[in-house]
Amino acid sequence: MLVYIINRLIKDSITLPIIGYLCRCHLNDFIGGGVFLGYVNILLIISNRKPNHTLRFVLVISLLASVFWEYIAPLFLWYSTSDFWDVVSYMLGALFYFSIIKINAKEKS
Repeated sequence: MLVYIINRLIKDSITLPIIGYLCRCHLNDFIGGGVFLGYVNILLIISNRKPNHTLRFVLVISLLASVFWEYIAPLFLWYSTSDFWDVVSYMLGALFYFSIIKINAKEKS
């Protein structure tokens, strides 16, 4: 819910043409890429497994999720559309999540 509120505030406040367009059309997907990976790691912890913060895991999970939501879900949801740039946004969001995790790990060591 907090991510949604922040997203709405950012989308409505940016008036620069290119940045505003990117925020209106792809910010949800960028944020979703990182949030989804956090959710997957929470599920791993709940199931008594170690969270996975490897680049390979991040890329594979985010690619599978984004392909599902952008190309498979629209086959079943009439209101959903496919967009290649949304897949790119998911992947960039996942890489941003990965970067934050790695920076945080370096600061702790």
